[in-house]
Amino acid sequence: QQSKSKTKHLFAIGSIIDFGYQDATIWGSGLLNNFAIENLKKAKFIGRKLDIRVVRGPYTKQLLERAGYQCPEKFGDPAVLMPMIYQPQTEKKYKVSVIQHIGGANEREIGDIHTISMVSDDYKGVIDSIVASEKIISSSLHGLILAESYGIPAIFVAKDTMSQLMKYYDWYESTGRREFKIASSYKQALTMEPTELPDLKKMQNLLLNEFPIDIYKE
Repeated sequence: QQSKSKTKHLFAIGSIIDFGYQDATIWGSGLLNNFAIENLKKAKFIGRKLDIRVVRGPYTKQLLERAGYQCPEKFGDPAVLMPMIYQPQTEKKYKVSVIQHIGGANEREIGDIHTISMVSDDYKGVIDSIVASEKIISSSLHGLILAESYGIPAIFVAKDTMSQLMKYYDWYESTGRREFKIASSYKQALTMEPTELPDLKKMQNLLLNEFPIDIYKE
């Protein structure tokens, strides 16, 4: 059995960099909001080491540097690699689908629009439903990322996520989009055109090239 001193921690998808005080290698994780910096500073003070290869976006990089960590200007979320892992064979079934943030949403506002839950261990089913949609309206960050990774236009709804806006800015700006559309409600999103889809090939290649395979060889 490995001792704790030899355990390797890899942080990949999610706003989890400031969780805990263990040393970790970062490959695509991010931070939730500006309040994370206090946890980062405390962890840095007691000697937490972060081996940072890639972070989700420029706002995460800024906070890490303010907390005293060195962070390369390499951005990407590993969820963009899913099309390399799974390619569904499905026809379009839904004109629009809604993906709600885990914080919840007003069901009456959504009405009878098709919804997709990210609270599932059936990742193929989730992706099948996304790809079967002509457009995605999402307050879930990874609902947006998965949709755009599969070439499905998506509209960001800020409902239930106002305290977490930084992670969405992180994503959009990591793809070179400093301007993007934000809907304040699902109803408003239905009247909007999606933000232009990004070209994610460069990000995919960067993530593959920067995967920390070396930590598994030590």
